Amino acid sequence: MELANLPTELLLHIAKALDRDRDIYALCRTSRGFYSLTVDYLYRHNATAPNIETSAILWAAKHGRVLTAEKALLAGVDVNTPQAPSGTLPLVEAVRFGNALMVRLLLAKGADPNVLHGKAGTVLHTAAAQWDMATATALLEHGADVHAQRLDNGETPLHTAINSGAIMTGGATEMLSLLLDRGADVADADFVGATPLHCAAACGNIAAIHALLDAGADAILSSRGAHRETPLHAAVRVRNEAAARVLMRRGADVQAPDARGKTVFWHAIKFGCPAILEMLLDKGAASPRHPNGNPALVQAARKGHAAVVRVLLAHGGGSDIKADPGLGESAMLAAVAKGRADVVQVLLDAGVYICTRDSVGNTLLVQAAFRGHDDVVDVLMRNGVALASSREWPARAGRPS
Repeated sequence: MELANLPTELLLHIAKALDRDRDIYALCRTSRGFYSLTVDYLYRHNATAPNIETSAILWAAKHGRVLTAEKALLAGVDVNTPQAPSGTLPLVEAVRFGNALMVRLLLAKGADPNVLHGKAGTVLHTAAAQWDMATATALLEHGADVHAQRLDNGETPLHTAINSGAIMTGGATEMLSLLLDRGADVADADFVGATPLHCAAACGNIAAIHALLDAGADAILSSRGAHRETPLHAAVRVRNEAAARVLMRRGADVQAPDARGKTVFWHAIKFGCPAILEMLLDKGAASPRHPNGNPALVQAARKGHAAVVRVLLAHGGGSDIKADPGLGESAMLAAVAKGRADVVQVLLDAGVYICTRDSVGNTLLVQAAFRGHDDVVDVLMRNGVALASSREWPARAGRPS
């Protein structure tokens, strides 16, 4: 007797005698008749049997196959039960691969819209990071918590959308607007105290900065995030002139200190931001001394930011070193000790005259040579600094009267 002519009950017994989905599926594909007879059993087996090789609902969620998902659900799959063999939830898989129709189907069947996606936060964090408007909208419509925090760093979906770089790409301002319209709080802070405005400033997301300020974030312009930085500190730290300009224009306090007592003026010097330093000096934001006691010119020389040294010299530093020769000497000593050849040249061009010896009696050339700063030695010798004399000046500058 041919297999196709066997009684239906016997054919089902044959299917039930098979342990693996792949074998049941092979039987299904034998003929259209076998398929219609055994396909429902195949889905039930996949939904209930232990140690399955592949989950039909996960496969459907990944590939956006709504009909396959519906069959799996009819066969008894629980949308809130992790599926073998990976232990992944169907909604997590659907959100991860951006299948919005599948997301809506699973949510309609009772999937938890606040389910966690590992340490990356909830599925709304995932959708926000991917700038997936359709998926995020579906989740929010079914009760996703817009204030949910990631387990590892405390970021909300609003933080995540900004940190992902979405706003910089142009199209993702829609995600920011969606989250804000659904109640995201611009003052929500992560585990180190950073608000979305801190993130936008650190990422240089100008559109995000404007959107957040328009949504009320101007009240937190002076709030402290990581390292007790203000958003303006964060913008200066990443050398983002445009972000710093927007924040200052919108009312950021240029005199607000961070946890170590440093204003953004010192951040601009530390991180080498001449354009931002110009803006700060124009606003009268200069601080006379660093918290460690050093003047700004010495601090800039030590860091090796020649362009910053030029800005400081142009904004009064030149007259300062004429009034206080020790200031120029200290800056030169710092530049030589750190091997900052470019800064040494800038100071020489500004007419800084130099103390021959440091605190232990070494001349500048000896210091530079001893430390292996050959480029500094070259600069000093090209500018006529002697190996040993009672005092050293650039040859073309002449002795001060």
